Amino acid sequence: MKNYFSSLILLAILYFPPQLYAQQSRFYIYEKNDKFNVAPWLRYNKGEGLFAGASSQFFFNENLFADGKAGYAVAGKFPRYMIGIQRNFQSENNEFILRAEYYDLTETNDQYVLPEWQNSITALLFKLDYFNFYRTRGTTLTFGQNWNGTFKIDISAGIRNFYTMRNKAEASVFSSGGEKIDGKRAFAPNPPVAQGRDYFIALDHDIDFRPSPTSFVNAWHLRGRYENSILLHNIAKSDFSYQRVYLEFNRYQRLFTKQKSLFTLKLASYEGNTQFTGDSTGMALPQDQFLYDIGGYGSLRGYSYREFQNGNRLVILSWDYFFNGSFLPKTFLTKIWGLGHIFKNTDLMLFADAGYVWKVDHTKPVVATGHIGLKDMRADAGFGLAMTEWIRCEAAFPLRKGVKTERGDYVIYLRFTPKF
Repeated sequence: MKNYFSSLILLAILYFPPQLYAQQSRFYIYEKNDKFNVAPWLRYNKGEGLFAGASSQFFFNENLFADGKAGYAVAGKFPRYMIGIQRNFQSENNEFILRAEYYDLTETNDQYVLPEWQNSITALLFKLDYFNFYRTRGTTLTFGQNWNGTFKIDISAGIRNFYTMRNKAEASVFSSGGEKIDGKRAFAPNPPVAQGRDYFIALDHDIDFRPSPTSFVNAWHLRGRYENSILLHNIAKSDFSYQRVYLEFNRYQRLFTKQKSLFTLKLASYEGNTQFTGDSTGMALPQDQFLYDIGGYGSLRGYSYREFQNGNRLVILSWDYFFNGSFLPKTFLTKIWGLGHIFKNTDLMLFADAGYVWKVDHTKPVVATGHIGLKDMRADAGFGLAMTEWIRCEAAFPLRKGVKTERGDYVIYLRFTPKF
């Protein structure tokens, strides 16, 4: 057990920073761009424990390649993989793609909350997993177009099966974020999902005016996904019939030479049945792979983990302001004996969030908002201290009078995220 604990700490220190860099800059541990590339595929979560593997690309020629990824969940004792083949067609400044893939993956409906690598770190260090997971296995065909590297659109159709996953991980470096179950700290239970076969079509778009994903310039980044299984439900006699939409708007803004501001608006909507009957209990349970939860790190930071649950409509507006070394290092605090060095190397940031999840009758169209108003929204505000390039401590406070979180009037986070 001691050796396993030590390996968790080593994993956090050595592997997740490269994993972040790999995700943001398409870094490969081995690169031969005209032939073969390999990158790490690592994570830690309550459904798999330590998951380790690799992703790769093999180029038959400039416009035809096969790619895939494969890994093994140590605690779960099962593999996960994806195999794909893609053909690119060049036309002046445009690029068209035709792609097919087969997969058996662990997925989540909470990817809008925060990046996977950040969730892995909170799970690994604090036994706090912000994702609920389920398994999907299926095939997808995609046709896409890329305009000048700025505007990307994909149209896809697929067949997949949903399966419930249970918690497999028990270990973490600390247990401060775990729930008390039978007197011991443990990961929050991973809820069951509605199992069955799904036939769907989808439209994805990504409009990014930044020169690269790691650049902070005055720019917009818009992305979203529309998914529909209603059109194929009667033809294929599938188990699901729904529409769902996710939209995200980001505005990056530089101010006063060094200071930076980031506005983010996230909207999500699901039209379809929100409950299914549990096989063993006969109880009506929420279809967790489609519904939305918010609260805590990554959404409403002033509230407790998943404080608002099982809505089929979601809205989150976040604002982050980064002084980027232009405030605390220039104050009298740097003159304090013994502490001045800390403030010389500490950045201040401010933030605020507003949003909510709620339920609209499942017969209403996907664009219907129901009876929701500003008085129903929850809001918070706070500040953070970026102590290194990777570590930030944040304090968040709920703003509505009388609204208390389960943890009290404020929440403290130790956050691992790169400075802007």
